[in-house]
Amino acid sequence: MTSVCPVVPLDLGSPYATLLDPKSPTEITRRGVDWADWLACNNPGAAITGSVWIVHPDDDDGSLTLSQETIANDVASVLITGGTVGVSYRLVDTVALDDGQSIPATVQIPVRDVYKQALAA
Repeated sequence: MTSVCPVVPLDLGSPYATLLDPKSPTEITRRGVDWADWLACNNPGAAITGSVWIVHPDDDDGSLTLSQETIANDVASVLITGGTVGVSYRLVDTVALDDGQSIPATVQIPVRDVYKQALAA
């Protein structure tokens, strides 16, 4: 049986993205991309040397803030604050590898009024 490598991470222009758990506008949360399986299959032995996160330019309304990018055990993560209720933001994580490659992945995080959702439940 042949194993199948994980799909190449989505590019900056993609309207599709891995969906992260929603956050509220007041929540400060850390979210990330686990690159371990992709690296093991597509570039064995490569290491992540850097990670840069941005809000996709088409989604950037200035209310979502990204900071404190970290890398640990092939997981690139970022601290996320703010956002506008009802908006789903595409975030792009571009990792630099020790072999010189730069690989982007797109994830999506919806911002919801979590307090209202909890009351409705």
